[in-house]
Amino acid sequence: MHHSTSTPPRRRVVVAVVGVVLGVPILGLAGCGGTGTGATAASSPSSPSPVAVPEMPVYHEGDPRPLEPGTYATGGAGFFPGLKLTIPPGWTMTEADSGEIGLHPAANPDSALLLWKDMRAVVTHNRHHTVGDVRKDVGPAAEQLLDWLTRTPDFAIVSAPTATTVGDSVAGTQLTLKVSRTANFAWDDCPVNPRCAAIFTDPKHWGGNFYAIGGKETTRIFVATVHYPEGDHTLFVTLDAPNEGQLAKLASVAQPIIDSLRLPKEFINS
Repeated sequence: MHHSTSTPPRRRVVVAVVGVVLGVPILGLAGCGGTGTGATAASSPSSPSPVAVPEMPVYHEGDPRPLEPGTYATGGAGFFPGLKLTIPPGWTMTEADSGEIGLHPAANPDSALLLWKDMRAVVTHNRHHTVGDVRKDVGPAAEQLLDWLTRTPDFAIVSAPTATTVGDSVAGTQLTLKVSRTANFAWDDCPVNPRCAAIFTDPKHWGGNFYAIGGKETTRIFVATVHYPEGDHTLFVTLDAPNEGQLAKLASVAQPIIDSLRLPKEFINS
């Protein structure tokens, strides 16, 4: 879920997605193969031209849109410009812009694969009317965020932090969590109040919105520090599902996309 702190929630990434609207145009570019023109038998063979990777279409948050399968690279207005990923058949997108890539298996639209960067921890509840505010006592480094996740009582750890890799050997740490039984969100906007908890925000791109989970919703969060000459950044690969069983199914179908991730060699601020 994404919530707004100033008004009732403007968006929910997972729970408000109820299906795919038929007849919505497919986003993406069909793969095109160029054919060389034969010259003469005496002509010297030429090196094949490199195949351009289609740019992932920018899509600001909205209803699920079918996404043409294939390999994409994010553009200058997209998420982590230059990131490459391959989408199998049967996926939709609810967002693909500088703040997030949100992908959903069309067969299970309430589950999501979410790509983020440079997230910050937030106040998990609204007992003091500050839910979603960035926690200044929790730093932005991957180790600081993971430590906070594991010691915050509003979260129940399902799988302890484990070292793992994604994509092209991007090393990081992954854990799985859900809302604890003692969580008290203290805001009736939570659909299963009081069992909701806010987790992260992207202060640069999300405004007053933040990521939260509720009820039996379960999230698997991978976070890695990626190094660039200009400075370090954090990459998040998150799987979000209505419950643990659905998360296992999502992990299986999302793995090819996760394996395909290739970070750009240069960081472009977006």
